[in-house]
Amino acid sequence: MSKRIVKSKYFHFILLLDIVTCIIRFALAKTYSNNIVIESMCVVILIFLSIFAFIDKEQNIVSDKLLIIAVAIWIIMIGGYIAMAREEGLALLLFSLGGSFLGGIIFLICYLITKGQVGGGDVKLSFVMGLFLTIERILPVIIYGTLFCSICSIILLIMKKTTLKSTVPLVPFLHIGLCITLMMM
Repeated sequence: MSKRIVKSKYFHFILLLDIVTCIIRFALAKTYSNNIVIESMCVVILIFLSIFAFIDKEQNIVSDKLLIIAVAIWIIMIGGYIAMAREEGLALLLFSLGGSFLGGIIFLICYLITKGQVGGGDVKLSFVMGLFLTIERILPVIIYGTLFCSICSIILLIMKKTTLKSTVPLVPFLHIGLCITLMMM
């Protein structure tokens, strides 16, 4: 890991947020699914979204290679679950595909309406996020993430730090939306 990344305050913020999220999720939360596969999928996408958030903030891209790696890990996790518990695994597969479809369609519509202001990488990422988060969690992540992004953008506009034509990396806000969702659900 490069020294520049480790020295970054944003990197430390992401790391701290992930640790706090996991502590609240597993130690303090009164309700969670009690399904180790679903919980593992949440942690895996949290880690990936942390990486994507850092890259998006620094370079304004969502890496296709990392998306492919994430999908490969999801396939292994779902395949293993189906092999161990067929009915529950198939049910999770359907919920995952539903989440992927819902997340992807929402961002695809935003991409088309905004004529590219929402990036193609954000659309692909939302499809992948839906696989891990399922139809149950993807919508709150999107709502919290975009709401937080909107609030921050309005504040930046008021402070004249940005313009209406400026772009804001969305993935860091989706990461915050995921943390909020995992702490609350």
